[in-house]
Amino acid sequence: MIVAVQIENSRLHRSELEKQRLLDELERARVIQQSLLPGILPHIPFVDSTASSQPCYNIGGDFYDLLPMDETSCMMIMADVCGKGPSAALQAAMVQGAVQAILQTHPPLPSLLQRINDCLLHRSSGNRFLTAFTAFLDRSGLLTYVNAGHPPALCIRASGYVEELRENASLLGIFPQAQFSSATTLLNSGDIIVLYTDGITDAENDRGEAYGVPRLLNCAANQHGRACEEIKRNILAAVADFCGKARQADDSSILIVKFSG
Repeated sequence: MIVAVQIENSRLHRSELEKQRLLDELERARVIQQSLLPGILPHIPFVDSTASSQPCYNIGGDFYDLLPMDETSCMMIMADVCGKGPSAALQAAMVQGAVQAILQTHPPLPSLLQRINDCLLHRSSGNRFLTAFTAFLDRSGLLTYVNAGHPPALCIRASGYVEELRENASLLGIFPQAQFSSATTLLNSGDIIVLYTDGITDAENDRGEAYGVPRLLNCAANQHGRACEEIKRNILAAVADFCGKARQADDSSILIVKFSG
C-alpha cells in the first residue's frame, strides 16, 4: 500500500513538473511574440500613431506594423491569421518577417500581397489563411491600400465623417492565382485611419451579443480632432464597457494613424 502511494505521488509530481514546463514555454512564446510587435511605433514626420494587441489566450495570431519606407512614405499593416494559439502565432511571425524582407525591394502593394500569398501557399502547413489590410501612405496624403479579406479600415475625416475603406480582394494563402488590386483615397491634415481585427467587432457581452460594426462606427464618429492615444483608449473602453466580464474568444488588435501632412 505504501509503495502504491509513493508511486502515485511520484506520478503526480512528474505531471505537475510537465505542466509547469508547458506553462513556462507558453510564457516564453508570449514574450517572444510580443517582442515581434513594435512596442513603440517608429517616428514618421507626417503621422502620429498608436496601437495595441490583446490575445484571447497567452499568444495569438494578430499582428500589426507601421514601417517607414523612406522620408516621404510609410507602410501600415493589420493582419489576422486563421486560428489561435501557438500555431497561429508562428504563422503570424513568419508572415511578419516575410513582409519586412519583401519591402526591401520596394514592390507595388499588389505585388507585395501576391508574394505573401505565394509564401503562404508554399510554406504554410494545413489550412492556414490570413486576412490583412495593407496600405502605403505618402507625405501628400495619398493612401494606397489593398484589403485582403479583412474588416474594412475606418477613415475618420477631420470633419467627423466616417467612411469604411471597403474595396476587397482575396484572402491570403488560399488561391494560387489570386489577384490583388489597390484602391486610393486622399487624406487631409487631421484625417485618421483606424485598422482593427474582427476581435473588436465580434467581442460579445454575457448575452452573446456582438459589439458589431454599427457601434464601432458610432464610437469612431465622436473621435475626430482627438489624439491617437485618446482615440485608442476611447474605442477599447467602449468595447470593454459593452462586454463587461464576458470572456472573449478571439484576439483583438487596433492600429490608429493620424495624418498631419
